Amino acid sequence: MFASAALLLTVLAAQFGPAGTTTTDFDRRDDSATAVAVQPDGRVVVAGSSSDPKQERSSFALSRYLEHGALDPSFGGDGTITADLGGGGARDLLVQADGRIVAVGEAGGDEHAGMGAVRYLPDGTLDPSFGGDGLVNIEKVGPSGWDCRSADAVAQQADGKLVLVGTLGCGGEAGDTQLVVVRLHADGSLDRSFDRDGTRIPTFGGACTYGTAVALLPGGKILAGGNDGGCYEERGPFRIARLNPDGTTDRRFGRRGRQRVDFPGRQAWVDDLIVDAQGRTLVVGTAGREFGKGRYRVTHALARLGARGAVDRSFGRAGVTLAPPDRRSHTYNSAGALLADGRIAVVGTLGPYAKRPDPRIAVFRRNGRLVRSGHVRFGGTRESADGVAVDAAGRAVIVGSSKVGGSRDFGVARVAL
Repeated sequence: MFASAALLLTVLAAQFGPAGTTTTDFDRRDDSATAVAVQPDGRVVVAGSSSDPKQERSSFALSRYLEHGALDPSFGGDGTITADLGGGGARDLLVQADGRIVAVGEAGGDEHAGMGAVRYLPDGTLDPSFGGDGLVNIEKVGPSGWDCRSADAVAQQADGKLVLVGTLGCGGEAGDTQLVVVRLHADGSLDRSFDRDGTRIPTFGGACTYGTAVALLPGGKILAGGNDGGCYEERGPFRIARLNPDGTTDRRFGRRGRQRVDFPGRQAWVDDLIVDAQGRTLVVGTAGREFGKGRYRVTHALARLGARGAVDRSFGRAGVTLAPPDRRSHTYNSAGALLADGRIAVVGTLGPYAKRPDPRIAVFRRNGRLVRSGHVRFGGTRESADGVAVDAAGRAVIVGSSKVGGSRDFGVARVAL
């Protein structure tokens, strides 16, 4: 199980709602938060999905909170906004230096899905300078004949261009998948100076590669992460590619521009990429053995790469580390953030498909050694933790979902670690 010493979450009750948590319901729909960003003024922006249980598709859903945890009425009139792109919800977001907010995910449905992006003005209204109406659906990505597209991560360059990482292809019986990197101009149009058509597909050799994370380096180089494995449930190992600013492969990184990281249990996938002050890349994900016999359970997994992509063997054990797995269930959806002192906070959900899923948090030293781990609570039932950010005071802001009454709501908690 996780380390027996309980993680002491010092909750700032007076400053962020009852017991340091808050939940938000989008009109009695099922809601789930997947990403969080903290603005310089301390306000918290959260993105995820909101869906009618009677419908199969979801809307992008965003909420913004004042520093003390109340919904910000200057954002969308009541602190919440939704956008229906005809597909899934938002999977990542960022707050630009000018206060505008970008969220990415899936647009459209089924095999016709595109990579969706939405940009809002600081007051929550759609930004008409982005795609003409604030919405962008990138349908023509990659070679012809490929269906199903989704964006899982977004980052902004110093020049205002947006870099999206996601997956091209439906997977499973519907065919292969590939990690895909797309760059947009600030107005939402494809940047055709990026590998000639705005799109780059770094191949790793496997039939199904999934794109899940992005990070930018000084000088404009791009890191894209995910996993490479079977087209059904088998996944692994960690996969990372580095691109030059023009979209070509940076062959000075790893092995000809690509790197792989293996873990015990042989199944692993990347959930987050973080570049530290020394230029090293912290790769956060999950690893273990998801199916079949074996003693490994899926749990939080971390690796660190040097500036040239080599595995940093001073981190954890020979460059990788695993949180102690639970004997009963798996922990999924790891998301990470660097604390001010160099420690690493990672959140995820133990047994997300069980009757009582348990949101978890683990804190690692800068050398990759586990400090302690414990629970996260939002105040409801059947909860999950899917995103984490750090505010200016060094506190962790954790988001996920919580069942309150008859539906799931956004869950937000702020803790001092």
